[in-house]
Amino acid sequence: MDYLQYKNRIKQFLEGTLSGTEEIKLLEWIKQSPDNKKYFHYLQSSLGEEVKRRQNKVVTLRWQQLLERIEPEKKTKNPFTHTLKRYYHLTAPLAAAFVIGFIIAGVVLWNVTKPAKQAAIQQKITAPHGARTQFTLPDSSLVWLNCGSELLFPSHFEDKRQIRLTGEAYFEVKKGKSPFVVSTVYGDVEVKGTSFNVKAYQDDFFETTLVKGKVNVLTEKGNGAALRPGYQAVYTPTGFKVDKVETELYTSWTEGRLIFRKESLPQMAKRLGRWYNIKIELDDDKRLEDIYYTATIEMESFSEVLNLLKVTASVDYTWDEENRVINLFYLK
Repeated sequence: MDYLQYKNRIKQFLEGTLSGTEEIKLLEWIKQSPDNKKYFHYLQSSLGEEVKRRQNKVVTLRWQQLLERIEPEKKTKNPFTHTLKRYYHLTAPLAAAFVIGFIIAGVVLWNVTKPAKQAAIQQKITAPHGARTQFTLPDSSLVWLNCGSELLFPSHFEDKRQIRLTGEAYFEVKKGKSPFVVSTVYGDVEVKGTSFNVKAYQDDFFETTLVKGKVNVLTEKGNGAALRPGYQAVYTPTGFKVDKVETELYTSWTEGRLIFRKESLPQMAKRLGRWYNIKIELDDDKRLEDIYYTATIEMESFSEVLNLLKVTASVDYTWDEENRVINLFYLK
């Protein structure tokens, strides 16, 4: 983003026309370098002069709401009838306060028609099969979204930081007073500040792996499990199974690697199908369920992976190019 685009987006922010997604991008741009922050200071001074010239009540209200966040003890009873004269003197001092308030508070949406906060807007980020993405939530928590996954979250958090996941994601949660809750079709994972992986594909087990911190996992049926670092909870039809694991096996996908350790062919096929955006079907042959693989896949093409499957076990495949479907079968 160049400085001209940045200036335009700051104006849009003050006018209430900048989307929540663009506000997140704006905040990240400010944090990128000291020069960006310095330009932000400069721009705020000039915007103070623009308020004088335009006498725009909408912009003035947004300045007032910001000031009330910085100096809550100086709130006025009726911000709409309060004299505008006070705000015509907002130049460099308030500009500096605005920078500090904006960065510390994160991305906040102001309602330009009344003093109360604007209702949070639901946002969605999707990673299709064959792709992965990484982004920052409004509370500065980091998310890595795996193939075939979707995350719903509000444009800003209020009393509870709650998001909804379909698929798989790795989180580095920013510590905060309110709990951070990942809701899935199977149940919830609740934390305050920690790093963990959640897998909740609809065709797979509900699985939570803790790297550091603490998490509590609770299913919709009321079953629960508390995890310590290095442990994993897998929810099966018979309840939770908690084991100590090598967390790298379940988080390496965030670095572009798939690690398999004695993994069954059916389970491996699910992960490979999402990773390469190819549907993998298995013949109705019980012997395929007894094949296990140990491998690390990083830069290999899918054809190389298929050759790996062939040379290490008694399997072969057919390829439906039109529908992008691989059928694996056991060699007689």
